[in-house]
Amino acid sequence: MPDTVHITALVPDQNCIEDGHQMMFAGRGEIAKTSFHQALAVWFACQDREVTVDEAAAAFRATPEVIREAVEAHYWLYLAGDVIMAEGL
Repeated sequence: MPDTVHITALVPDQNCIEDGHQMMFAGRGEIAKTSFHQALAVWFACQDREVTVDEAAAAFRATPEVIREAVEAHYWLYLAGDVIMAEGL
């Protein structure tokens, strides 16, 4: 199993600067699984409400399967059906 997660995200286009602002484009990228798990946990904690797997997938432009894997791998996140939950929050 690879140690990275493939996601589609807005990334800076180094070759396109318009009016002094760097433009963004949708591209595919990789992020280390441990970094992705931590990013998901921080994002979840900032929501201050129930969040579903589909909502997280949309926010991270990842598949629901990637979100489920990240939740299951994180030490204080867990799933209650399709809702992401956390111990201690």
